[in-house]
Amino acid sequence: MNEKTLSDKPVGFNMADFEAIPNDSGITLVRKIVTIPVRKPDKQKFFRTHPTSEVLVHLVEIKEEGEYYLVRKSALQALVGETKLFRLHLCYYQNGTIFLCPIPQPDEDGKWNQWHKSLAIAIVDAKKKWIRAIPDKSINGYTIIEANGQISEPEIPRMSLEEILQIAFKDRIIDNENHPIVKKLMGS
Repeated sequence: MNEKTLSDKPVGFNMADFEAIPNDSGITLVRKIVTIPVRKPDKQKFFRTHPTSEVLVHLVEIKEEGEYYLVRKSALQALVGETKLFRLHLCYYQNGTIFLCPIPQPDEDGKWNQWHKSLAIAIVDAKKKWIRAIPDKSINGYTIIEANGQISEPEIPRMSLEEILQIAFKDRIIDNENHPIVKKLMGS
């Protein structure tokens, strides 16, 4: 019986032909962002808020579809009573995935829904530390959980807020009274 040992190697075998050297290929991968969700943070994930990327906009929320539509100023007259002021905040998860978190603003009388107010507080906290925002019906708001350990900052895409909005709302911009959402909401 012929036993092979670890020192035996196939004829013509050269380890240098197989050994990988980091970044030897010359190929770099660039993550192309084609979709940016507009949503509240996932209650089971830690997230951060970008310290400066936020904007105040008019949105129409279609709750049954879970969709938000960005409304151009010129189309506001066609949607009287249907739009709300939202502050959109750029947020990101540990893996670098970005999203826009919409926070409804206080109404004309200055009243602010407790859910919205507590989420706004969470968003501000997330500018400084990794947190989770967990909906809690018993308090009619969000419970904030801070991460105890050190979580490294991911590399997030360097994009302007304008570029982010264009991607997030690419097919959900209401710019005139003939838009299908305007017709749906006005019953025509």
